Amino acid sequence: MTKLNQILAVEKGVKSDVQRKVTDAYQQIQKAPLLSGISRTYQPIDDEGEQLPPEATRVQVQAETVLKGVGEVLTRLFDVTATKDWANCAAKADVMVDGSVLLADVPVTYLLFLE
Repeated sequence: MTKLNQILAVEKGVKSDVQRKVTDAYQQIQKAPLLSGISRTYQPIDDEGEQLPPEATRVQVQAETVLKGVGEVLTRLFDVTATKDWANCAAKADVMVDGSVLLADVPVTYLLFLE
């Protein structure tokens, strides 16, 4: 079972990872030559015409692969955030001062504010 403090520790790293990977994906798809491929063959105009070699450029980045990668990291972020939010709904504690309950069943978000 994952504890709230573990999720909070993981969340910051996941957010940084997502931001970096989304930025990388954005930069990749902005470079049109990486997304384009071409294959050319030449035929001489007549039997005595100049023979040119074929040309080929392979596609280096596929949009489907980039989108799948972004989807995977965003899914991880959504999972971590949902886990944290649902845990925050259930996590409550009493605030005690000198053995007396000052505040009862305080939600964790308010406890963090008080901190």
